[in-house]
Amino acid sequence: MQKGFRTFLAGLINILLNIWLIPISGYEVAALTTLISYFFLLLFHALNVKYYLKDNTISARYMFSWAFLMIALSLIQYYISKRFGMFSLTERISRIVIFGGFGIIVITRLYKRMKHYLK
Repeated sequence: MQKGFRTFLAGLINILLNIWLIPISGYEVAALTTLISYFFLLLFHALNVKYYLKDNTISARYMFSWAFLMIALSLIQYYISKRFGMFSLTERISRIVIFGGFGIIVITRLYKRMKHYLK
């Protein structure tokens, strides 16, 4: 499969999920369907890199573990914003703590993992 087809397939998954789920659950589910389609896009491109390009710089397990963690944190943040209100002080502080901390952890771990490639 060509790279463009995989991207098209991920977009098609997003469109079909939107057509199916938005009438049932409302517009907020569009964010979830986009997240699902991006997950498939990540999967398709990870398989492309592993099997066609034969590159194992970063393993798929490593990538997907971080992706699942990001999804879990996003869902936690969503429920916090629903509970306390969007842009409330509690929601803003939780967003800074959750995603700021996550960003710092990801950047430092990726740097440690990739620093020998950067030389």
